[in-house]
Amino acid sequence: MFPFSHFHSNVHEALGIFRGSALLQFGGDADAAVQEDVSAGDLIVIPAGVAHKQVEAKGNFMMVGAYPKGAPSWDCFKGEGGEQEWQQAMASIKRTRMPDQDPVFGSDPKAPLFEHWQQSGR
Repeated sequence: MFPFSHFHSNVHEALGIFRGSALLQFGGDADAAVQEDVSAGDLIVIPAGVAHKQVEAKGNFMMVGAYPKGAPSWDCFKGEGGEQEWQQAMASIKRTRMPDQDPVFGSDPKAPLFEHWQQSGR
């Protein structure tokens, strides 16, 4: 993961941690950002439009990123492109469909991904 805040407007991202640990930050660089310690065995799903970055890493940290089947190649925004870029990114986020499958539990309608996103109004 990049060491700077960035987000993807056109795809949701699943991160599987398989070595070491890291401190990750979600929500950009504002005071409201959330920091989370992650370690091998953790899985994180990041919806399109949620800024994220790696703050620090330990133990030869390694992870793998995965994306919904058929998703486009991910774009990358740092929030530095001005109002027009921001409007384009927001429009792209709104067009990004909810994944058809949970990254762990597949198409089970009771999979955690579907339950959490339904509760959030997505």
